[in-house]
Amino acid sequence: MTLTTEASARIETTNLPLELTPELAELRERARRFVDEVLIPLEQEAERLNGRLPAETIERIKREAIDARLNGGLHSPDYGGQGWSRIEWALVEEQFGRSTNGIYWHIPNAYNVWDNASEAQRERYLRPAIAGRLKDAYAVTEAGAGSDPSRIESTAERSDAGYRINGEKWFVTSGDVAQILIVMANVLDGADSQPTLFLVQSDADGVEYVDDPGFTHNYPEGHPTIRFTDVEVADDAVVGAIGAREVRLGHRQGAAADAKRRCRQIEFALQHGRRVPRDIGVIGRRGGGRDWSQDDQPEQDGGHRRAEIEGHRDLLEPGPDPGRYHRR
Repeated sequence: MTLTTEASARIETTNLPLELTPELAELRERARRFVDEVLIPLEQEAERLNGRLPAETIERIKREAIDARLNGGLHSPDYGGQGWSRIEWALVEEQFGRSTNGIYWHIPNAYNVWDNASEAQRERYLRPAIAGRLKDAYAVTEAGAGSDPSRIESTAERSDAGYRINGEKWFVTSGDVAQILIVMANVLDGADSQPTLFLVQSDADGVEYVDDPGFTHNYPEGHPTIRFTDVEVADDAVVGAIGAREVRLGHRQGAAADAKRRCRQIEFALQHGRRVPRDIGVIGRRGGGRDWSQDDQPEQDGGHRRAEIEGHRDLLEPGPDPGRYHRR
């Protein structure tokens, strides 16, 4: 695809390439209204507070998200979720991406790996998470493996209590506020190792927060490094089956959600890139000897950003779920 300079400077809204049913249109409008009326008015306060909004504000976001039926999107209504299809989920995630500072993180939700959890695990953790009373965090990434399950080095060995977990996880998003950690570790069986998910209480003996690296964004929660040293968990801490492939691949949904939000974030930058420097007085217009309010870079970058949108949308390719949105 080739874009002319004129075309790249023209800002248009990109929408899902389908005709929305009245129900889908209502859901998208409900999500848009929530973003406009609840999230966007909090952006400058969040920026000034380095992403950390007051507790009472966070509780209001949770309450209004639940009232708007935007919590627990993909999870079953049996546990307080909405039971959305992938198309419904994609529509809402795009709207969330219109807001900066990740304020939508406060909308009660939980990782999709709970779909493979036992009934007891869902009642204990999933239900309160969707109700906004509990936070989970997904601990997969490691220094030498990234988030590739086949390369992780954390281990879970059999013990009298059940399993003994050792390892170190990097960039555990929301790990600084979560009550329950979903930890991926290799179950050792002789020479064989099987990546498996375990539920670990964040305050369990042997759980140590060793670093909280800074990032260039001001988001509501951190991405700490967490070390697990001889952490004992019971047999019922296993999520799904030992070495279950569908459990290990659960984190891909997060990548797809990031892609949908990124589409709207890029469009936001294209639409407001010239205006924002003028509006944010606490930062000022000048930096590095340049007047950013007069910068023409957004227009020059338009074609590249538009191509990036299409690239992110292409992450949503056909999958085993026939209701999953895809472009091809």
